Amino acid sequence: MQRLFPVAVTFVYLLTLAANAAFAQPAKSDAASALDALIEEAWQFELDESPSFAMHVGDPRGADQLGSEKLADIERRNDRRQQFLDRLQKIDRASLARPNQINYDIFQRELENSLAEFHFQTHLTPITNRSGFHIGFPELAEQAPLRTVTDYENYIARLRGFRQYAREHIELMRHGVEAGQVLPAIVLEGYEGSITPHIV
Repeated sequence: MQRLFPVAVTFVYLLTLAANAAFAQPAKSDAASALDALIEEAWQFELDESPSFAMHVGDPRGADQLGSEKLADIERRNDRRQQFLDRLQKIDRASLARPNQINYDIFQRELENSLAEFHFQTHLTPITNRSGFHIGFPELAEQAPLRTVTDYENYIARLRGFRQYAREHIELMRHGVEAGQVLPAIVLEGYEGSITPHIV
């Protein structure tokens, strides 16, 4: 799923920090600097686009939002990741130190995976027999910081935003039905049991 992409970016980002600390040089090559800057830009992009991901890594941006799952925004994110990949491939990998070559390879692989998932329209199947937006959302109370008045106000704002968030996912599934991108019926037997508790 597209939602796995930020996790991989986190890994590359942390690996970059570790590599820079362990292999510090008086001056970085142009390729290394370009790679670092590109990974940083992609990192900031993912934080901006996914408030829940930002929350998981301790970044407060978008703390009162759930993020957009509108098809237009998913397409926009895919276009941006394609741009990241195009820019990455212009960096001279051979001139990088071995740790940064690993960063390069991981980053490239994750971008390619994300683009492939979009190509195969996995975003049109936002639920499976094991996961879904309606399962992840109730866990927000356990994951969000609830220490201050602002924290609670942010949490309430997210609760209020769930209706729109759900509508966007339902719209994706409708597009999926039209495109024939649906799960086999047998794997969803009994699935209503995971939905019923959220109907109030």
